[in-house]
Amino acid sequence: MQEVTRFVQANLNSDYLDQHEGLQYFTAETTEKLHDRYLQCVGYDVNTFISYTELVDVSAEHKAELLELFIEINKQAQFDVQLATQLEENLFEVVIKIKPLNIIQLVTQQLDDEQEMVEDWTITTINILRENISNIDYTDEVEVIVQVSYNESTDAYRLSEQYYEIYRNIMSYS
Repeated sequence: MQEVTRFVQANLNSDYLDQHEGLQYFTAETTEKLHDRYLQCVGYDVNTFISYTELVDVSAEHKAELLELFIEINKQAQFDVQLATQLEENLFEVVIKIKPLNIIQLVTQQLDDEQEMVEDWTITTINILRENISNIDYTDEVEVIVQVSYNESTDAYRLSEQYYEIYRNIMSYS
């Protein structure tokens, strides 16, 4: 059970904190490949934010700036991986307790307050995001239940699709 728990924790550390050593134990992936995956995860956060804030025609420069800001934001992610429980011979369940970040609420509230004075929506949104990183707090804890399967023939663990619920919960968009 502890190895399954470590596998889930290693994935979270790799995807949110850019810490790949634990995941390398479970995979044959290089640090470079895992770092690329990490940047893809952060890029997903950036694209979700752009869509949610209805930014249009975001330049590559602004996307790169948002990527750097979300790297900093993700370092504040808090999750607590509970000890795995066995459901079947090679199937396990892991509960992850997540403390969603309130940065999105902080930004949207300030954008609503300043809506009349905004000349360049993208620059204003990026500036508000940057200004509020130091004000990040957490909303009510959320639990995500992930199943992990083990394949004996490949000696590998696999996360279920529920793992992606973590992405939808770390940044609270409600």
